[in-house]
Amino acid sequence: MPSPTPVLVFGPTGGVGSSAALTAHRLGAHVYLAMRDTNKSVRGLSNPQDGFTRVQADLSDPKSLTAAVQTSGAKSAFVYVLHQSPDHMTSAFAALKDAGIEYVVLLSSYTVKGDPTQPENHVEYISALHAKTEEALRDSGLRYTAVRPAFFNTNVLWYVNDLKQGKVHLVYPETSHDYIAPSDIGTIAGKVLIQQPEESHVLLCGPELLTQYEAYSTIGKVLGKDVEIIEVDEEGWKDRLSFMPRPVLDTVANGMRKSHEGKSDLYKEPWFSEAVGNLRKWLKEEGGGTKFGQWVGENKELFA
Repeated sequence: MPSPTPVLVFGPTGGVGSSAALTAHRLGAHVYLAMRDTNKSVRGLSNPQDGFTRVQADLSDPKSLTAAVQTSGAKSAFVYVLHQSPDHMTSAFAALKDAGIEYVVLLSSYTVKGDPTQPENHVEYISALHAKTEEALRDSGLRYTAVRPAFFNTNVLWYVNDLKQGKVHLVYPETSHDYIAPSDIGTIAGKVLIQQPEESHVLLCGPELLTQYEAYSTIGKVLGKDVEIIEVDEEGWKDRLSFMPRPVLDTVANGMRKSHEGKSDLYKEPWFSEAVGNLRKWLKEEGGGTKFGQWVGENKELFA
C-alpha cells in the first residue's frame, strides 16, 4: 500500500486546528502537527498517536518552517493569520514555498468579501488584517484556498466570568450573529486541505442567526442557570473586555452599531446564503452544521 500523504497543520491545539488535523487524518493523510511547543496537549489526540507526528514550527520563524516542511515532506499546509506579522506573513509563505509546499489552506475571515484587494476590505481592522494576508498569499504564487468563517461560537467565552455570576453585560443585545462552531470550521478546512478545490475562498456562516439575547438565554437553558442580560454602552463594554486588543473591540462594536442602526451589510445577500450553503455542502455527511445549543451542550466544561 502507498504511504499516507503527509500534510502540515499549524495551530493544532486550537479548536479549528485540532479538528482540521483529525479530519485530514480521517481522510487518509499522515498529519504533521506544527507546534511552537510540541509538548502541549491537542484536543482529541493522545501523544504519541499513530498517523500523527509532532514537529516544532512557528509561523513567525521562517527557518523553523523550512525545517518542518523538510522533516514532513508535506506538499500542503493549513495555516492561520498571524495578527502581529509585520509583512502580513509574506516571509512565512515564501519559506513554505521554497521548502516544497505547493498548496495552502488559510484560516481567514468572512469580513473579507470577494477579491481581497477591494477597498471595502481595507476599512475595518479585522477585514484589513485578513485581506492583506490573503494578498500576500496570492502574491506568493502558492495555490491556496482561504476559508472565511464568520462569528465563532467561542466568542461567547469573552463573557465567561459574567456567565459564572449569572449577569452578562452586552452592547446592542438585540443584534444577531451566526454562531459557527470552530470544530465545523476545522472539519471543512481539513476536507479542503485534502481535496484542494479550485475556489480561492470559501465563505462560511453558522446554521442559524441568533440575537445575543437568544444566544445567552440558550446558554443559560443548557447550563441550567439563570442568565440576566444587562445592556451597557460601547465604552462600558470595551472597558469590561479590556483584555482584548482595542482595534478588535472597535471593529466588533462598529459592526454591532451598524446592525443596530440597520446599516450593516455583514449578513447581506448573496454572501450570507452562499456562506450557509457552503457550510451545509461541506458538512453534509456530518448533518449540515452544529447548532448553537448543541455546541454549548457539547462544551459545558468551557463555562465551568
